[in-house]
Amino acid sequence: MKTIHLSPIGGLGNRIRTIASVYNYCIGNGARLVVHWFKERRKDGLNASFNSLFKPVEAFNVVDCRFADYWTNNLPMKRNLYVPRLLDYVAGRKALYDIGNDELQRCTIDGEVVIVTGSQQGEMYPLHKLFVPVGVLQAEIDAFGRRLGGNVVGCHIRRTDNAISIKNSSIEKFERQLDALFEADAEVKVFLCSDDEDVKRHFVERYGDCKIVTRHSVLERDSWRGIADAVVEMWLLSRARVIYGSYWSSFSDISASLGHSKLVVVK
Repeated sequence: MKTIHLSPIGGLGNRIRTIASVYNYCIGNGARLVVHWFKERRKDGLNASFNSLFKPVEAFNVVDCRFADYWTNNLPMKRNLYVPRLLDYVAGRKALYDIGNDELQRCTIDGEVVIVTGSQQGEMYPLHKLFVPVGVLQAEIDAFGRRLGGNVVGCHIRRTDNAISIKNSSIEKFERQLDALFEADAEVKVFLCSDDEDVKRHFVERYGDCKIVTRHSVLERDSWRGIADAVVEMWLLSRARVIYGSYWSSFSDISASLGHSKLVVVK
């Protein structure tokens, strides 16, 4: 049977969409999927194991990687002396390193294949069927969701290291969007997520905490709590009927896909 070894890279949104799309590909092509999940302690990494965030998945195997996996099922890099490329060649495995969107659809898969990417590969399998937060995180989602109520719109403003989002989805554009929203519906609440606490404070000061609801969260990705908070806020955003999202942000995209919410990219 054809086997795909997938190492999803990047942040939470990138990993979710990569896994869901490659799994969907596997279903249509009679392949078995093994996901190799790397924990990264870097500030731009993702320092949480899969099983500490999500319940076990029956559809495919998830391997929480150990040190030895740094040399296999990984991108060939200067840091690992490009050993993964040599090992894949010796083992006779086809390797697709850092492939872009939909490139898998144009490849012939036969035997054992290694894929290392953070890009979406075609349509995604329904996310809610693959990714179910563990109990402690689901309890946080439900508790805060009760506070939000029913008439809620989501808003995700991506900042920090995402220069493309900052350039295309400016604060002023979000302000114009929310000005129009509150003028049309004075009773609506906005659940606002951002990786910048100053942005959260700015919007609360502008509109008031009765209209803008934020959640205190750890923003650093090099801690489990930071990644756990990202899961909680992504699932909360997915409950909104409409999400005003940032351009070039997988977090906005995945939040909308999770809850089949209408996504309005602010640009």
